[in-house]
Amino acid sequence: MFDGLFVARLAAELDRRLSGGQIQKIQQPDDDTLVFFVRTPGATYALVASRQPEAPRLYLAHKPPRRSAEGPPSPRLQRIRKHLQNGRIAAVTALDLDRIAAVEVEATDELGDRRRFRLLVELTGRNANVILIDADGRILETLHPVTADMSRYRQILPGLPYVPPPPQDKIDPRGVPEEEWIARLRAEPEALRDETALAEWLTRRVRGFGPLLARETAHRAARSGGLTPAGAARALVRTVDIVLAGGERPELLPGGDRPAFHALALTHRSGPREAFDDVLALLQVHYERIIPGLTVRREARALRQALEARLGRLEKKIARHRATLAEADAAERHRRFGELILAYQYAVPMTGVSEAAVPDPDDPDRTLRIPLDPALSPAENAERHFRRYQKLKAARAAAEKELERAEAERRYLEEALLYLDDADAEALADLKAELAAAGLIAPPAPAKGPAKKTNAGRESRPERFLSSEGALILVGKSGGQNDRLTFQIARPDDLWLHAKNLPGAHVVVRGPAGEATLEEAALIAAYFSKGRHSSRVPVDYTPVKNVHKPKGAPPGFVLYRGEKTLFVTPSLERVLPILARRPDERPPAETAPDGA
Repeated sequence: MFDGLFVARLAAELDRRLSGGQIQKIQQPDDDTLVFFVRTPGATYALVASRQPEAPRLYLAHKPPRRSAEGPPSPRLQRIRKHLQNGRIAAVTALDLDRIAAVEVEATDELGDRRRFRLLVELTGRNANVILIDADGRILETLHPVTADMSRYRQILPGLPYVPPPPQDKIDPRGVPEEEWIARLRAEPEALRDETALAEWLTRRVRGFGPLLARETAHRAARSGGLTPAGAARALVRTVDIVLAGGERPELLPGGDRPAFHALALTHRSGPREAFDDVLALLQVHYERIIPGLTVRREARALRQALEARLGRLEKKIARHRATLAEADAAERHRRFGELILAYQYAVPMTGVSEAAVPDPDDPDRTLRIPLDPALSPAENAERHFRRYQKLKAARAAAEKELERAEAERRYLEEALLYLDDADAEALADLKAELAAAGLIAPPAPAKGPAKKTNAGRESRPERFLSSEGALILVGKSGGQNDRLTFQIARPDDLWLHAKNLPGAHVVVRGPAGEATLEEAALIAAYFSKGRHSSRVPVDYTPVKNVHKPKGAPPGFVLYRGEKTLFVTPSLERVLPILARRPDERPPAETAPDGA
């Protein structure tokens, strides 16, 4: 992956492609990413430099990322454009095998003087950064400012001198002969105990080696010369030469959630792989596969934070309404106090006392003590209690209404948070549009310039799976989609399922449902609910015709009758085979609820 030697190889390839090219345009698709459009005699390239913590990267993009909504350039982008736009790339280098690439740019300032800048791309994992410095090493701009509160060792702020990451006490392997490595390995024989020990020694002692390259080198040593000082030294020197000089085709192992790549063949790993002519081709394919998913996860994470913050405020509001209702329980007591004061005015002193004792009409042997305002007459105290009664009565009515509304919103937000766990790009866009329409999040900023063709007018479709008996199982991915599934797509006699008393998806079985289909649909309903990680989740099922939506209810909220309940445990080993069965036929046509 991105270790020091890989970055050195990447910088060399970028240097060959971009040196002499002119930076014609600079864009900032998000806060962490810059795109430089570089025109060379042979082609125009899109150089992407990003510090996104989940995927810091520097590569040439075939489809460069774009802003989701147009707007004025940020002050940061304006400053970077001021220094680099129309400049020429003089060189691309790597700094000390330290996962830092430097793009050297020569540009002309407002006075016509030639100036030199360095764009430093620190590909250092979660601490990655993109930093622009001048010829004197002074920081001009950065995508991620670092203050003294964040790091005592190095601050990254405009105006400060650039300080590289802490130096590593490791050996630069470039140019070191085999004999020197043999001597070092003989002095540390524990490094040759096995492949794992040699890989750990390489990452600890040799600059530019990350864990992946170290394991590959140790594997090559064991496979060829054996785990001897001479064999390990030969593999080390050979690996460095291959990576830097391009002695082998770079390989990418897609590997699902844990892809791996490097500038040579990864012989120590099994599984499918792809070979490329150079690392630039590899990175282009790799990132254009994973960036859409990363973007969705990033947007989903931001939406989750916004919804959780709103949910936290809503919980406080619900607590206030419940406190009001608890206080309003005393309303009848105040009405009764007022009536008793009027009934027993003769026994209540005119003024000067804070309490009156009167007989309890319901229990003559009991005395009631009524609080009074000493400054008021009996009639005025009675009126005071009547006013308190009316106020609490009105407060109760308002609190009950607001509490009902707040609890409905809470259910809706909890369900929206649930859908974020499985949202793809289409489902996320659908959910954001639904939340914006409900006034729960801000609507997206309107695009600048002429309207572009989008899928905004097309409603997303429910997920579709097949039961082991061949029945079609449909699953909603948002509140609005649940409504469309239940009241537009489903037929009256289709079977409808939902996790009982839990936020979750609407599930519909199209047509007759056998015993196996019913259980599998219940597993799906439990899996796509808040009970995903629970055992014995109750799932209600009933014909669609028994489901109705109350007037004014939020998306996805329904009431139903005539239900039966099935208990299932949505373990992955039971659910995954169902999720893997996808129908090949076209999506079902939408029908009116009373159509078959």
